Amino acid sequence: MLLRPRNDPFIDAIATRARAVLGRQPADCLERAAASLDIRADALHGLIAGGDHLIDISFIIDVVAVLVHECGVDPKWLLTGEYDGALHRQALLLGEDRTGAGARVVRDFVKEQYRQLRHSKLLSLPSARTALLRHFSR
Repeated sequence: MLLRPRNDPFIDAIATRARAVLGRQPADCLERAAASLDIRADALHGLIAGGDHLIDISFIIDVVAVLVHECGVDPKWLLTGEYDGALHRQALLLGEDRTGAGARVVRDFVKEQYRQLRHSKLLSLPSARTALLRHFSR
């Protein structure tokens, strides 16, 4: 029996929130959203359908960026489940540029937010804190 690799719970939670937003969008909106950041529409539909496939981090960041840019969703809510009004306003301002360049700026913004939130989440784990304390107390 082969075991399938599991998604990180952090990635699974992001995918679940993204599915909740994507599932409410009409098909033509999904096609436009996919085209705006060069995401394959079939991959986007596959994410909506769910399943046991391994989710690529770069892909989920692209999806979050599309939802932020095209739908105006708060990036922190998509990434963590917590709303952040200041971050949301910042993302909306970045998203005012409706060109491809604007979409890329939003993607870079989302990628940086993911990196920061993921880093802080990892550091909040007891084993990570213990390892860091051991490392710096030498």
